[in-house]
Amino acid sequence: MPQENLMHVTPHIEGDMLRISYRVSGPWTEAFNLERPAGRLAPVSGGIYDFFCHYGTDISDVPASIAVIPFLCNVMPVAWLYDATVHVEEVDRDFAQSLGNVREGYAAVYPWLNFSGRLEGRKVRNDVGRPQSPPLIFFSGGVDAAFSMLGNRALCPTLLTIWGADIFFREAEPWQKVEAANRRTAQDFGVGFESIKSSFRLFLNTDVLDRAFSSTIYHWASWWPNFQFGIGLLGLAAPLAWVRKSRTIIISSSISKEDSRRIYSASDPMTDMALRFAGCQCQHYDFTIDRQQKIAFICEQARLLDQPIALRVCWQSSGENCGLCEKCMRTFFAILAEGSDPGQFGFRMDDDILEKITGLIAAGTVKPNLFWDDLIQKLHTANRTEPYIRAILDRYPPGS
Repeated sequence: MPQENLMHVTPHIEGDMLRISYRVSGPWTEAFNLERPAGRLAPVSGGIYDFFCHYGTDISDVPASIAVIPFLCNVMPVAWLYDATVHVEEVDRDFAQSLGNVREGYAAVYPWLNFSGRLEGRKVRNDVGRPQSPPLIFFSGGVDAAFSMLGNRALCPTLLTIWGADIFFREAEPWQKVEAANRRTAQDFGVGFESIKSSFRLFLNTDVLDRAFSSTIYHWASWWPNFQFGIGLLGLAAPLAWVRKSRTIIISSSISKEDSRRIYSASDPMTDMALRFAGCQCQHYDFTIDRQQKIAFICEQARLLDQPIALRVCWQSSGENCGLCEKCMRTFFAILAEGSDPGQFGFRMDDDILEKITGLIAAGTVKPNLFWDDLIQKLHTANRTEPYIRAILDRYPPGS
């Protein structure tokens, strides 16, 4: 008879630090880093493979029923796919009830996979109480995040940047650059700022999870964007929302409703907006707007406010934009398509980088994807003559 997949979870809080201890048994043990960091993130993990969240705010008064939420948001998708039972002593009632809708959201996105498993524990009623505080917004510094910050600026939100989401613990210097830049953005636009250090991407053996589940989507798919991204981030904010009495947590849409027909993402309104805890709701902002429209709005706001907006979009260089990868070039040309200067948005505009961009485009080294269609059409309509713009229009004419 096969051994049952089980987990017992206990939260521990000391000041501004939350640690989670857990005991795992059954075949799904393969999905966890229990003795050492493993997988492609191991080299940048700093040797860390347990689960913790280090806040910049004292969380000593956070109930255990809420303290378990950051971990549960990251482990329950695994439990559902392995048909595992997760035990906690107590859990927030709103959160426990919302998990059924979250699971249905995953099942709708991935109807060919079986999402079973369960969470067991005493349900506790919590409420953040009144008065309501400003919302929390996850803020990486990218296009989606800047769009959300500007669109909700009137609410005086607090921006949350996570060390451990795309910059890891051996990358201390890049992290310091990002944290400083995002803090400056918050100051420039009159909103709050907090950072959270978390190992939420390191406690799982994502190599195992990639092979077992992500490969059912595309051969190149991975656990982070296709299963963990979304509620895995949102859960990290639960203790902070309790302390601040925030009733809204905002995560930016990473793709639009139209894009979702062609791209799979774990961050989807069906999952993100189903999540609840302690009277707090999660908002997926704004699924109706595509990337080029977001950039148009950001450029317009920069002009209206007469304020540069430094964007961090690079996948190749931690802490700043390399200017030469696909995502950097996509954003660079999208800003040009709106008639704005990329130099005002964190991109180099010196002769050397422009010559390299022109050469890479002309050689076909950078391959446009579906996000390029609108910007190429706009550049074509504008009839710009700069060499780097002519290179992209000659190499990839509209409709190609």
